[in-house]
Amino acid sequence: MFGKNIKAIVNFIDLDQDDAVLYSSSELEGKAGTKVDFDPSTEMRELLHKGYVLSENGFNATGELPNFDKNVSEYKITFHHGKKVENIENKKLKQVVHYQGAASRTPENSTTEVVFNHFQEVDLVTGKALQDKGWKPEKQNFMLIGTPTLPGFVPDQTVVGGDVVTADDSDKEYTVKFTINNQPSSLTQTAEIRYVDLNNDNKVIEVKKLTGQPNMPIEYDPQETIAALENKGFKLVDNGFNKDGDIQFFGNSDSYEPVFIITMKYAAVAVNSTNPNAEVDPQEYQKKSTFTVKFAGLDDAPKDVVQTATWNRTVTFLPKTKELDPKGYYDTDWKADIDQYQDVKIPVVAGYHTKVGQVTALPLSQENQEVTVTYEENARIIPVDENGKEIIGAPHPQITTDKDDSSKATKDEIVPDVEDHHCDLMTVTPIDPGKNLKVTYKSNKKSDTMYITLNEQEKANQAAAKQKQTAAPASESETPAPNTQANVSESKQASEDNNGPKDQVAIINFIDVDHNGASLTSSGPLVGKPGDSINALYSTEIPLKVIKKAGYHVIFNNFDSDGVVQRFDNNDLMTQVFTIGVSKKTTTQDISDLVSKAGKADIDQLRETKYQLEKIKPDLLPKNMNDDSSQTVTRLLDIVTALLNLIFVLGGNPEQIKNKVLENSKQINNQGKNNSID
Repeated sequence: MFGKNIKAIVNFIDLDQDDAVLYSSSELEGKAGTKVDFDPSTEMRELLHKGYVLSENGFNATGELPNFDKNVSEYKITFHHGKKVENIENKKLKQVVHYQGAASRTPENSTTEVVFNHFQEVDLVTGKALQDKGWKPEKQNFMLIGTPTLPGFVPDQTVVGGDVVTADDSDKEYTVKFTINNQPSSLTQTAEIRYVDLNNDNKVIEVKKLTGQPNMPIEYDPQETIAALENKGFKLVDNGFNKDGDIQFFGNSDSYEPVFIITMKYAAVAVNSTNPNAEVDPQEYQKKSTFTVKFAGLDDAPKDVVQTATWNRTVTFLPKTKELDPKGYYDTDWKADIDQYQDVKIPVVAGYHTKVGQVTALPLSQENQEVTVTYEENARIIPVDENGKEIIGAPHPQITTDKDDSSKATKDEIVPDVEDHHCDLMTVTPIDPGKNLKVTYKSNKKSDTMYITLNEQEKANQAAAKQKQTAAPASESETPAPNTQANVSESKQASEDNNGPKDQVAIINFIDVDHNGASLTSSGPLVGKPGDSINALYSTEIPLKVIKKAGYHVIFNNFDSDGVVQRFDNNDLMTQVFTIGVSKKTTTQDISDLVSKAGKADIDQLRETKYQLEKIKPDLLPKNMNDDSSQTVTRLLDIVTALLNLIFVLGGNPEQIKNKVLENSKQINNQGKNNSID
């Protein structure tokens, strides 16, 4: 309640004018969680009146005022410019039919018109023209004109006009000439009533053939046919037979058949999602279908994955009957807005797996489709002894699901630590995450060492190194233990028995700085001549890969250095020790921060520890050591001091560590007497 006020502002944005601010509220201020007291309705009405169209109300779209939020300093209500299509000009074209040759009985000219409208889109805010929409319709037909019958006369054309025109065309004129019928006929005469569709290039819809005596009235009523066509979606445009009660006659010439044109226009309406009609249910022309992947087997299963296809078609609506024409002129087939559904990758859930990693999409269908994927709990890694019996009390870690495929297990699963046992494998790769995987362990003395299986090249290197040793090998019944001290001593003893340069020994140790430098693994003794490459015998690549996979990261590494080849030295009194420190908790930044925070008392304590080491250095040196040996022990003390500094930085107690080093110094002294220091 005593926190600072939060400030915010509401801006009204014109999206069509480079996000220009049309209006801004005053600065609004209030406590977090309280309502932002502002009503934008007045400004919104004014903008709508000016021709703007609301795009998004980012302030109170639901009608409820938002709360002040420290993460929100601006609310946006955005608008587009309204648009309108206007008719800016009209153009009329005339079709004129002239009649000649019947003297006083010559019919009057027949004149019909078509109209074209010119449209353009206008910005309602600025009033500027945005786009020329052109002339509408793009083209249309004049009506066909049937030539009137005149007793005693014969026309040279029975039907004229009806041409298609555009707004760029000119008026159309036609002339029909009558001549006197010098050969009147007493035979039965015929006449034709022709129904045409003006909207379809005057295509003939229906024809009625009539017969009668020469010069006699034609007894026919077209109303029944007109009504039938209207029920099919047509509309009467012009009745060229008996409009206004006119009476038509048969001719009296065997070479001439009167034709009467009744012009209809297809008035049915094309209805679809683009051109909806209030009288037509939208489900008649648009529907949706879904492909759903559901997930089961978990209380908190992933959400359904739903893909939707929207199907559209055009139907033909008859305004007069308010029904759809089942075989309408505008009808189209259903068509989806997508070509296919997409395959669905199954979400990975820790501790569970599925039979497949993804669901293959089903073919498009107008019906809803559903697939259910069931999650099953992962199996476990079961440690067993060499006889295949389950080791009692051993952990049974659950198999981990591959992060990219819910149907597979993670490659290179770290095998669990089992007390008093070790496994020749550091990692295993389960084939089926749903089946328990038995892993064989061998009994061994308790050790802090983690066993890592080397690749074939490393094994070969180790074998070559061992061949250089002349000490007697262990009997077949013995199991080699990770006893660095014994191996080093044997190596050095063997080197002393040979002439020439003595064999040198190096070891790369991997330690866990989170557990007081406990050993994770080691290269074992590496043997070579002075100047030989240690890197040629051993690579840290695989051990580090396995260790990093177990969740560690490197804190320090004094073996690997870019462009530097580590070589055996010429000091056979001391094993070359390289240390790689790893941690699951500490980072190099943590070390830097801790060092920067160390106080004067801490630094003084470290100095005192180092002083104590320097003080006891003479006692650590065996009396039979030469100068080189003294240098060796000095190097060892420097290494120990450096490690002391590191452990202090990582949170250890320097005083306890100092005492531990002093205690271990006796062992170092004894080893020095035996010319073997590790």
